[in-house]
Amino acid sequence: MPVANNRGVQTCVGFKFWRELFAFTLLVFAANSALSAPADSSRSFAKPLPSRTVLERIVSFPGQLAYSPVRYTVLGLGYAGVYLDDTGFMQRASSLFRRAGLLPVYAPRTGAGLRYTKNDYLGDSAKLVLTASSWVDARQLYSIAWEEISLGHGVESGLMLRYRSLTAESFYGKSPRARESDRLSYSAEDVLFELSLQRDIHEFVRASIEIGMSNTSVFDGRDHGSRPISDVYSENTLPGLKDDTRLQGTEFRLRYDDTNDSAHPSTGRIGVFSASLFNDIHNDELSFWKTSADLTQHIHLFRDRILALRSAAEMTQGIEGSDIPFYHLAEIGSYGTIRGFSRGRFRDNDFFLASAEYRYPIWIPWHKAVDAVVFVDGGQVSHDIIEEVALSDWQIGYGGGFRFYNTTGLIAKTELAFSSEAMRFYFSLNTP
Repeated sequence: MPVANNRGVQTCVGFKFWRELFAFTLLVFAANSALSAPADSSRSFAKPLPSRTVLERIVSFPGQLAYSPVRYTVLGLGYAGVYLDDTGFMQRASSLFRRAGLLPVYAPRTGAGLRYTKNDYLGDSAKLVLTASSWVDARQLYSIAWEEISLGHGVESGLMLRYRSLTAESFYGKSPRARESDRLSYSAEDVLFELSLQRDIHEFVRASIEIGMSNTSVFDGRDHGSRPISDVYSENTLPGLKDDTRLQGTEFRLRYDDTNDSAHPSTGRIGVFSASLFNDIHNDELSFWKTSADLTQHIHLFRDRILALRSAAEMTQGIEGSDIPFYHLAEIGSYGTIRGFSRGRFRDNDFFLASAEYRYPIWIPWHKAVDAVVFVDGGQVSHDIIEEVALSDWQIGYGGGFRFYNTTGLIAKTELAFSSEAMRFYFSLNTP
């Protein structure tokens, strides 16, 4: 557990922190209050509908055109898979991979690699998970995790050790109006050790606590297309720009999930609420709170057409006398926030965002295995999202793509996104 600061942290910060957390939670719930899950509308549509309506064909035509190489590649692989399945090759190959426990992985931030999973490792239901990934620009991630360790009475535990090297990250400044021309490049290298405990406290609610220690070093990036961060900032002018920033963090999280299918939900709501405290182990120069809420409502419209509405917010507040490392600021522009912008495009203490995704099935050759997606994202960063929301700072991204499923869940996503600044392509494989 973190040690209290000597400068009266609880007195100076506590009331304001919880006041803002309460207001912030209400703000996020307000964005979802009108989204109560309707009854499953599939019961009202006894007659089968066409695989795609005329409107769906019109709306998705630009995305379908851009993705035609991907689509027909997938289609060809699908028919090849049917042929190999008929010959018995697929059964033998899948059995081999299940025994080996190997999966390919790819994430935009850490590159491509492999994940090895060993089930029932030193305990019933416990899993050993080893992950290694890299990319041509020397981005790397290596992790070892021991997950779902049963401690009895419904309590599970986990341990994780991770090394990560990010070689070409972007920093534009701390402002909702940061200019694209101010882009700087930095590299970050961090080691994280984390212990977690979780328990189901309700049919739909899981509580967890994570306690970790991290060591982070920041230096000039390897992206030669932009200036290194040290050209503009120093350790004295940008909190966190230094070697060996050691933080102890404690996070409490509640997850609510009443979706009808964890692998491919069509109705229900997922909500994640968290509150974290980070303490600078060296001298309290970089100690801060972070709170977040993320709510997604799935609405079944008709015949496997799904509308997924999401709203999320995050607040970061330095403890009195301390700063926030710039790489721990709230940011939009990453893959999980507003698609269509470069990662780290806008940073500040807080953010608020909302998105809508319309998902409908593509009938190739597997039933319900591939969804097409049309989406729009919007949001902004702010120094204080409770008091400083401004439409002039709102950023918008939109686009479309495909989601690929198997019997256990989402396995891959491809998306093409547009914003006022760029067009970006995203791909992920066997990663959240």
